[in-house]
Amino acid sequence: MKYLIVKCEPLNDAWETDAHRIPLTLVDDWQKWQKNFKPKYYYEVYEFTKNNNFKLIKEWEEEE
Repeated sequence: MKYLIVKCEPLNDAWETDAHRIPLTLVDDWQKWQKNFKPKYYYEVYEFTKNNNFKLIKEWEEEE
């Protein structure tokens, strides 16, 4: 599997969206990435599915 890691910066004015999202990297094992990098910022994780779509599997407000 492939996973897209997206950095999320919360917005003060959440009129249209709750956070500014910045794609960071594509990895084979997002939990290994998390253990190695120990990010000090909010992030989301998307799984790249077999039908070439992304499925959100970790929301940015979720605890690790």
